[in-house]
Amino acid sequence: MKKYLLTPLLLLLSMVAVAQEVEDKTQYEKVWGGRRFLNLGYGWGTLNDVDFNEKYNSQMAFALSAGRVFYVHKKPVANMIKFGIDASIDVSYAKFKEKDRGIYDSDLFYEKSDKDKNDYTSAGHHSVDIGLAVGPSITINPVGRLKVRTFFHVVPSGSLIIADGDAHGSYKTAFTYGGEVVWSRIGIGVEGYTGTAKYKSVTDEEADDPPSYSSVGYISNEKTKFRTSGARLYLAIRW
Repeated sequence: MKKYLLTPLLLLLSMVAVAQEVEDKTQYEKVWGGRRFLNLGYGWGTLNDVDFNEKYNSQMAFALSAGRVFYVHKKPVANMIKFGIDASIDVSYAKFKEKDRGIYDSDLFYEKSDKDKNDYTSAGHHSVDIGLAVGPSITINPVGRLKVRTFFHVVPSGSLIIADGDAHGSYKTAFTYGGEVVWSRIGIGVEGYTGTAKYKSVTDEEADDPPSYSSVGYISNEKTKFRTSGARLYLAIRW
C-alpha cells in the first residue's frame, strides 16, 4: 500500500523539482541572457593640436558600438556579480567648431574678414575613428532585472582628421571607460574617451609645392600630434 502511495508522491516531487529548475533557468536567462549589445551615443569633446597648442571644441559628435560580453564564470558571485571581457567594434565621428584664423596664400596669412585678399571657403574640421574595443567589465544585478555595469576598454583604432578638405591619417590607441544602468534589455550609459596620435597627410603633394595649410595646425609632410578627449551619453540595447 505504501509503495502505491510513495510512487505518485515521488513523481510529483520530481515534477516540482524540474519545474523549479526550468523556472530558475528562465529567470537566469532573463537577467544574464543579454550578452550582445548595441550602444548609440551622442558626445561632447575636444581636439587638441599638441604641437601648435590649439584646442577645438566639438560642434556635434556621434558614436556607435556593437559587440558582446564574454562572462568569465557562469554562476554569479554572491548571486549578483559577474566579471566579463567585452569585445566590440567602435565607430565615432565628430565635427569641430572653427576658429577665425588666417590661411596660407603666397607666403602671406590673410584674415578671413579681408575679402579683397581672401576668397577662402572652409570645409570644416572633422574626425573619424574606427576601432576594436577590448577590456574588462563588472556587472551587478542588485534586484529584479536591473543591472549596473562598469567597464574599461582599450581601443586600437584607425583614425582620420579632415581639416579644411585635407585628410590626415594615423593609427591611434584610445581608451574608453564608464558605466550604464539597464533594465531588462534597455538602458542608458555614459563613457569617457581619450587618445593621442601623430597624423600624417594622406594626400599626395609634389616635392616643390608649398606645404598645405589648414586651420587645425600648419600640417605638411611632417607628422602632427593631436589628442582627442571627451564624454558620451548613449542608449544601451541588449539582446
